[in-house]
Amino acid sequence: MVGGSRPSGRVEILTGGGLGEKVAGFLGRGRGEAVVVAIARLMSAACLLLVAVISARHLGPAGRGEIVFVLTVSMLGSEFVSLGANVSGRIQILRRSGVAVEDYLGLSVVLAFAQAALMALVFGTVGILVMDLSAMVCILGTLLGIAMFLAYMLVDAAFALRRTLETGVRDLLIGITPLAPVIAVAAVGRLSVAAVVGLTGLGYLIGGGYLWSVVYRRIGAVRFSRGAWGPILRSGLPVLGGSFGQTLAFRADRLSRGVLAPSAALGGGYSCRASAPAPLAGDADPCQPGRRRRDHGGIGRAAGGSPDVGICDAHGRRWCCWGLAGSPGRG
Repeated sequence: MVGGSRPSGRVEILTGGGLGEKVAGFLGRGRGEAVVVAIARLMSAACLLLVAVISARHLGPAGRGEIVFVLTVSMLGSEFVSLGANVSGRIQILRRSGVAVEDYLGLSVVLAFAQAALMALVFGTVGILVMDLSAMVCILGTLLGIAMFLAYMLVDAAFALRRTLETGVRDLLIGITPLAPVIAVAAVGRLSVAAVVGLTGLGYLIGGGYLWSVVYRRIGAVRFSRGAWGPILRSGLPVLGGSFGQTLAFRADRLSRGVLAPSAALGGGYSCRASAPAPLAGDADPCQPGRRRRDHGGIGRAAGGSPDVGICDAHGRRWCCWGLAGSPGRG
């Protein structure tokens, strides 16, 4: 104590080289961001793996197959309806080429209506006529697809604003939110396909809502400017070919099984492998999507992080999805 007064703990943390300053310095570096985001995504994946195991045990192959079908359609729809705008929009914003985050959010809202129409069409036809899904599951699946799409698009808006760590919070919320309710409902013997799909959608809604609040606080508006959407869509379509093609390659076997075989066949091959990470299921290069995003002008130091963050982002998203839909290896 100097001069008869004791400095407050807050001053010591901020200016005295304490633990808080060290943590802030660690998080301020690209490697620190990558580590924290990777941990958050792995924790989210672990929660989703538990949801997958519980649903497989309580609902059997047929119920699990219906869940896999709903999630697969939602993932493919989110990738397709994005039109590559998530990647190209982030690049256009960071290049300061006249496109702002406000324009990107407006485009995301418009595309969300297209996602809603696509989900309603697929679940209302293939879901009911082929997969024999209930009307409630189709409705909840449509809402899940919308929430998943917006949460998917908001990640790149956050990256464009250099809010990398918040994307880890988003994924953590997506994984944690459905876990406790699923365990509680399963414990009383009331778990159903609709419950799992609805609680999963709630996770995406809360995670996406959190990220929306993060982005919206920094821009304060959503702008619907068709003139600004043109450059985003034109540069996004070439990206869509590669990203959707890869996603389709991983998921096409599930859709084909769902169309050509009963839902039990769709769930039987994956429910028993729900806890198998992708590298153990034959995915030779799990970091490749992150590298692809980086090579297309993705997450780099200009976005407030390191190239590792882009790899963690893409790989972490896939782990979260695999936790619910099983690993993408051939069954």
